[in-house]
Amino acid sequence: MEKQLQIGSEKITYRRVPAKARQVRVILRVEQNMVIVSAPLQVTEKTIESVLVKHVDWIVEQLKKTELITKRMLQLGDSITINDMSYTLVSLCQPSGSKDASVQLDEISQRLWVNQLVPAADVHRVVYTWLRAEANRSLLQFAHQLAIQYGFTPARITVKEQARRWGSCSSKGNIHLNWRLIQAPLYVQRYVIIHELAHLREMNHSAQFWRIVEDMMPDYEQAKSWLRVRGNVLYRLQPEEMTFTKPTDQTEENGKVNRS
Repeated sequence: MEKQLQIGSEKITYRRVPAKARQVRVILRVEQNMVIVSAPLQVTEKTIESVLVKHVDWIVEQLKKTELITKRMLQLGDSITINDMSYTLVSLCQPSGSKDASVQLDEISQRLWVNQLVPAADVHRVVYTWLRAEANRSLLQFAHQLAIQYGFTPARITVKEQARRWGSCSSKGNIHLNWRLIQAPLYVQRYVIIHELAHLREMNHSAQFWRIVEDMMPDYEQAKSWLRVRGNVLYRLQPEEMTFTKPTDQTEENGKVNRS
């Protein structure tokens, strides 16, 4: 249910949503004309309102930014990200009746060629489908290479959509990778794969586990930081639309503010 809070000359509209599992903080997310407040059940409305008052300047600033947010289907001239590189969607002239692939990647020119036979209304679907297939091919290949390099034998490696995880490893030795990692830098992809491979030896996050990760990737903290700060941008592309700008989050934890 939406509520309103008058803070000085500003009238803030907000809506409370359930917190994620094990969440202990109050997280503010600004969307168009509204603040979404994620808070554990034990957090009172009075506490939420005090957080809103404390961060009213940030909220007002973000509300102004959200006016620039656009959500729509991809079209020619737009760009998508692959391995942290931007590729522009450009029409590729093909003879009528061509059986060539609908999408072709040109790493040299940093273009993603879309067959001119693809109707404008289908560009988004075709590119989204292609990117997921490319992620499956690329991430699987990368994961198998690293497994061989470091002497691991996963029972199975799959690439799929994961709402909250970049990767996972089951007790049976099955590793799952989030297909959206195809958009991240290669060192970030490497970290997630190594992280899950390490779980084949340590099914926890003990000091021993992190030593295994560090042995394989001494600078893994850099990749962890990238995911923490920029991981949300990997979700801009959705099956039916793409978000072209995204506001930041503000987190209240023990009186301290973290922005991501």
